[in-house]
Parts: sequence; C-alpha cells; structure tokens
Amino acid sequence: MKFIFFLFLLLNYFSANSFEIEKISQFSNSEKYAQDYYRMQEENNIFYNINLRSLQIFDIENEGISLITDFDLIGKLRNITVHNDYAYISFFRNNFYLYRLDVSDVINPVITDTLFYRSYRHFNDGDYCIVNEMLSDWRYKIHIYDNNSFEQITEYYSPQEYSSLNSAGIGIGFTVDKIEPNIFTIYLYDLSNPVNLELLGSGSFTANTISQPRVIIYQDSILFFCEPWNGLKIFDISEPDNWEMIGSINNSGEFMISNVYLVNNYLVLMGSKEIRLYDLNDLSNLILLDNITTLYNNSYKSMYQVNNSVYLQTNNGGLEYYSIANNSFMYQGSFINYGCLQSAYLYNDNLYIRTMLDGVSCWDISDLLEPIYQDSYYEDYISGYYSSADGNILTNWGIDHNSPVQVNIVSQIESNGTLSELTRLTSPSFAGVLFYNEINGYFIVNNQNLKKYQLNEENELEEIVNLPIPGILQGDFHFLGNVAYLLSPEKLTVINNIDSNNEIEIANQLDTDFSGIQTGIFYQDYFFLSEEGSDFNTIIYDVSDPIYPEELFTLNNIGLLSIDEENELLFVGNTECTIYDLVHIEYDLIYEIYSFQNWSQCEQIIHFNRDDNDYLVFLEDTSANIYQYNTDNEVIENYEISFDFSLLNYPNPVKTENGFTTIKYQIPTSCQVELSVYNVKGQLIKRIINEYQKKGYHNIEWDGKDNYEKKVSSGQYFITLNVNNETKAIRKMILLR
Repeated sequence: MKFIFFLFLLLNYFSANSFEIEKISQFSNSEKYAQDYYRMQEENNIFYNINLRSLQIFDIENEGISLITDFDLIGKLRNITVHNDYAYISFFRNNFYLYRLDVSDVINPVITDTLFYRSYRHFNDGDYCIVNEMLSDWRYKIHIYDNNSFEQITEYYSPQEYSSLNSAGIGIGFTVDKIEPNIFTIYLYDLSNPVNLELLGSGSFTANTISQPRVIIYQDSILFFCEPWNGLKIFDISEPDNWEMIGSINNSGEFMISNVYLVNNYLVLMGSKEIRLYDLNDLSNLILLDNITTLYNNSYKSMYQVNNSVYLQTNNGGLEYYSIANNSFMYQGSFINYGCLQSAYLYNDNLYIRTMLDGVSCWDISDLLEPIYQDSYYEDYISGYYSSADGNILTNWGIDHNSPVQVNIVSQIESNGTLSELTRLTSPSFAGVLFYNEINGYFIVNNQNLKKYQLNEENELEEIVNLPIPGILQGDFHFLGNVAYLLSPEKLTVINNIDSNNEIEIANQLDTDFSGIQTGIFYQDYFFLSEEGSDFNTIIYDVSDPIYPEELFTLNNIGLLSIDEENELLFVGNTECTIYDLVHIEYDLIYEIYSFQNWSQCEQIIHFNRDDNDYLVFLEDTSANIYQYNTDNEVIENYEISFDFSLLNYPNPVKTENGFTTIKYQIPTSCQVELSVYNVKGQLIKRIINEYQKKGYHNIEWDGKDNYEKKVSSGQYFITLNVNNETKAIRKMILLR
C-alpha cells in the first residue's frame, strides 16, 4: 500500500507544478575549436568550417577569407565532410548523431536528414557516405549510404570488429587491430566498391596506445602513420604484405606530433603549439624547413590544406591561414572568433562576460530583448575560468597573450557601468586566484599559504594575514558569514574567523572527489557544491553548523548551479538545463520538474528578478542567453511525506526514430539496484542495470533495444526499479516508431 500511495502522491505532486520557459535573446556569440581533427573541408572555393556551435561557410576564391554564413546547429559538433551539394556533420547531444545538410545554397543551409549512431566517425568516398556505429559491446558496424539518395545500401561488421573503418585517401580505407599490448596491424582496403571490401595489404609494427591514428597514402607506395601524441612512422608499402619502415619522427617534450598532412611536395606536422614544414625528397632523413608557433596558453586543434595553403584552427577560437612557397610558411590572414566564454557577473543592468580572447566584455541588458555591447577590458590577457565578484568589485585572473606572466586584476564597477582598474597582482608563475568578499576583503592561496589582503588608501593590496595551509596549492573560496569554505582538489577546508586578522584559523577539513572547477551556492542551511561537466556530481551539505558541514546526499551527473530562493527552484546546467523543486529539501528530496536542451556546454547560470518577472542568464561556452520563466507551484496539503524513491524518463512518449530515452531515478541509501523494462504481458525486455549503487540521483540511457540488441516495436512498456530484490517504483512508457 505504501508503494501505491507513493505513485498517487508523485502523480499529484507533478500535476501541481507547471513550469514555462522561453529564450528571449541570444548574444555574444563566440566560437571554440576542439576535440577532433577533421573540422574543415573545401569544395569549389567554398570553405566549410565547424566549431562547437555552428557551421561557418567562407568564400576563399580570391585567396582571402570572407564569411558567407554562420549557421547554428544544436549539439557539440565533432567533424565534417562535404560531397557535392551536401555537408555531413557529426555531433554529440547526450549521444552521437549525424546531420546531413543541403548546402547548394550556401547562404541558407537546410538540414535534410539526421542519423543516430553511437559514434561520430564518418567519411565520404566517391558516391558513398561511410558511417561507423559503435555497438554496446564496443564492436563497430559499418553503414554504407548512397551519397545522392542518402539511402542505406548495406551494413556489416568491421573486418576488425573493434576498429572503425577510416579513410587513408581517395579510394583507400584502413582499420587497425591490436595484436599484443604494443603490437598493431594496419589493414588497407580498396573502397572503390565499399559494399564488398577488398584487402589491399597489411603490416604490423610496434607502437604505443592507439588513439585515432591518422593514415595517409603518398604516391600509392608510401604510408604515413601518425599516432597522436606518440609520433610518426613512414612505411614503404610497394609490396602489399611486406611493409618496410623507412623513416620516423618520435614525439618529444619539445614537439608532440598530433597529426600529419601532405601539401604538394611538403610534409606538414601539427603539434599542439607548433606546425612544422619538412622536405619530402629524403623520407629517411626529413629536413625541417620552417615552423610557426601559437600564443602561450593556446593550441592548434586542426588543419586543412587547399592547394598550396593551409588553414589552422586554434583552441581559443582563431582560424588562421598560410600559403607555402619557397620552403616556408607565409602568413596570409586570420578570422578571429574571440574564443569561448568563461564566466559572467551581473551588476545592475550590466553583464560582464569573461571571454578567452576578448578580455572582459560589458553588455547593457536593460533591454532584455536586445542586449547592447558596451566595451571590452583587458583584451591583452587570456581570461581564466577563475574570477570573483561581490558588490561593485570584480577580480579577474588571466595570462598575458605573449608570455607566462599571470595577473589578478582588481576592478571597480563605476556608476555608468564602466570598469576602472584599482590594482593588480602579477607573477611569472601560478600564484593563485584572488577572491573577493565585500565584508571580509581579498583572499588567495599561494604556495601552501592562505593570504588575506585589504586595499589601502593608495589602492594597493596590503597583506594583513599569512596563514600556513599545508598541502593546499590552489583553491576557490565561498563565503558564509565569518566562515570561508576553501575548495581545492579533493579537499573542502573550513576557515573560521575570516573577519579577524589575528584569530583566523583552519577549523575543519573534509575529503571530496572534486578536482575541477566548482560552483558553490548557499541556500537556507544547505551548501550545494558542484563541478563543471556532465560526468560530475553535486554534493549537498547541511551547514546549519558552518564549522562542521555534514554531507547529506548527492545529485549524480549534473553540472553548474543557480538557485531561485523565492520560488524554491534549483537550476542545473551541463549539456541540458534541468530544473528541480526544493520545496521538500528538508526531507532530502529534490524533484526534477522540467528540462530543456542547450546549444553546448554550460559555463554559468545566473538567476535574477526584474519587475516581478523571473529570468536566467544562461552562459554557454559559445553564447550568452537570457530566458524568461514562469512557475505555478500549488500547495499540496493533507498528505504525509513518505516517498523514498523516484523514477522518471524523458522523452515520454518516446518518438525518436531509434527509441532513445533517458531514465532518471533516486535511491535514498546505497543498495543493490535492478532497472528493467517489461512489456504489457510482463515479459522481460531489457535488464538495463543490475549492480550495487551509491545513494542519490542517477540517470542512464536506453536505446529502445532488447537484451539481444534488437529494436523493440511500438507499444506500451514499463520501467521497474527494484531495490534489494523489492519493487520500489514503476514507470509507464509509450514507444512510438
């Protein structure tokens, strides 16, 4: 009866909560290039370039670079190929997909098809689009599509089941097979008829861990094998089954090879910080002709050749291009996207956004529908993730573009919204991040010392406390009255009496699993501590006694946070934004009431209220967005709070072509968990989980397949949550194909 009562109560709970949200503006668009090497293509003097957010199309006919269109695409874009009038772009949005776009009109691209596969590796060869699907057992299945009709011609398992089929050049593909821990065999295939692969030859060699190798065939008899971060090997393959290694370049700390390209009669090697040009006349003794390097704290992510020119993407957002002539690189120009957005601070009607390459940009958002760019500050520094603000004081940590000089800049926000610099701390090496609290001053951890500063009359930072803090090299501060919580890798340190210069002390220290960027938010007697990224968790502490925070429970796989205290709502951002109701947090219960997809990775969420309306600034790594939302929380009375478990899934009904849905559930204690799917006859369709799990919130994806990896048909199904062999929750699900 308790379980039935729980289901009734849960249904009433959700029916009594309505939530509506709408994006009203998007601005400060930026780009970031990362993750994969195949991110540029050229066809008929049209250059196609992808970043994390969009497809950029350029005209390069006159050896310049002119942007034609910037086409937004949902999801983290991974790689691109172009064939005739179509562009194929793989992307990640809770799973891997493949877009097919009609780009015959380069001003108005149109998405014509979307595929879902557990892989992002695809390429085009002649009349075929070849897509690799990673199966749940880590094997690969190859799908062959007709490039014109985009109809699947056939599918089959990869010849080496645990290796994808990749392109080594026009008409040639390859797979890699691991024979022993350091012995690998590479197989070359004729792709003129990919329906029936024909083996051309193979060769074995010693290598380190394989990580997306790059293979290029040169003059039909030379094979370049680049194993990212491990070096380059050159083989004579004129005899198909008797390969001879004729040259190599090993990686070193000075130059770590990540990819290889052929440009006319030159060999170009790409490293994270450097591009090198070699003469191909003697493959056994490659001669370095020229090189180019990038800025400090930047890196090269991808390269593409067009005739005698090379185009380079940098991690911070630049697109540079060079011509190659007279044995050297010649700089031609660049297209700068100002890098990704880092974090933001809202003060009155001004939003201050820290960007990777454009310093701190100020936006007037008094008109929420049309934010207006005002100015940028500190463009000479690459902004870090780390910064702090309180009241009208903003601190910003950054690195000089051209040297490893690091700086903490303290700025004051004037009445007209402009930033005026008060002072700065500089250091040739990492000296910690300066955090500011309006009541207690400035704090920094530097070389196992906690230092407290105050501004003197000359606006100089004057050190007033130096507290030894062994083992802590860096950390983020979160302030609660006269207590500061210092978050450092794997430690939560409680600093007491921060308002005092003589009695400040380390009062407590707890072990944590955190190692990256943390968001800390106080709400009533609770402290929410979260780490950026979709694979990290949020720990909720009881801080009714600030000196002795008590860990209560964990929300799994959620990212950065913001809280609307008046409406008792928690906003969580990673690759999607999820809204939780905090009404019953006193019972250790937090319920999801709404979620929506983002363009890309969340960097920060800021809640604010204006004219009795609620808004969010939602900062992604590529754009700033403003949302308006309304919530209607009716009070449910006359029931006993007694629910212990929750079970949800979305979308429901499941309408996607492949039946993909996300299942979320909560368990109040660590226990043995079995999550299964049954049909209406009570027959087991899929056992998704059967393992011991820690208490808290969990989520997992189901791809609409049964225990035999066959797609189930349309109909009604039931998800069951069994805990310690006892059924605790059942969720009805409708699957539509």
